[in-house]
Amino acid sequence: MAQRWIAKCFATNKISADEMYVNIQPLSGAAANNSVYEACVEPGETVMGMALPHGGHLTPGSEFNRSGKSYKIVSCEVDPVTQKLEYDEIKRLAIDYHQGDL
Repeated sequence: MAQRWIAKCFATNKISADEMYVNIQPLSGAAANNSVYEACVEPGETVMGMALPHGGHLTPGSEFNRSGKSYKIVSCEVDPVTQKLEYDEIKRLAIDYHQGDL
């Protein structure tokens, strides 16, 4: 029912509610992400996550989220052509920004 209601809210003359897929998330992953930060990361330490325009989420480092204000954020992106993760680039970023032994 919630999916239909939301689809109707965003329907236009060009795209009907029946042509849309709506994903309803009853609980945000933000609470889980913040719990991990509190348990495992000190303020000022570095955290890596997907860049928001590349499929990331606000909690791994958006400047609009507390994580972006509390931690040094390294964002990774997808390949602009393939739209897939660039694991060699992610590895390079991790090595470049690594702070100490795990």
